[in-house]
Amino acid sequence: MEKQRIILFSYIVTFICGILFVLTVAKAPISHSGEAANQWASPAMWLAIIILVLLFVIGLVLYIVAMDAKGIHIIWKLVGIVVFAVLGIISAIDAMGKESSTLGMTLYVLTALIVLSNLVAVFLLMKKEKRSTYGSYSSYR
Repeated sequence: MEKQRIILFSYIVTFICGILFVLTVAKAPISHSGEAANQWASPAMWLAIIILVLLFVIGLVLYIVAMDAKGIHIIWKLVGIVVFAVLGIISAIDAMGKESSTLGMTLYVLTALIVLSNLVAVFLLMKKEKRSTYGSYSSYR
């Protein structure tokens, strides 16, 4: 039971950090790089938040409905690790290069929290359940 709580907590931490990540990127200098960029309070920023919420709702529903399907959850978490790591590093490097070190460091910290949270969930999902030998047929041989 404790394992499920930690994995659920991992989903919540990743969701909160993901929302903060989108908001931070919207304030970063990379948001001024083009007309269709994700700028603060623009429709693109709100669309990114809506897509993030939908992805996390889908992931959470998959976790709640199909707890035994560990492969789906592991793949879901690994994709999240890769996507946030790549986006976080690119955005943070751009922010640091344009003399916005506070936003760059914030993006690095949020990326690290998301990656660590997902890694903890992946390792817990990959961990085999301990089976009690009490009362099993094999313990009487």
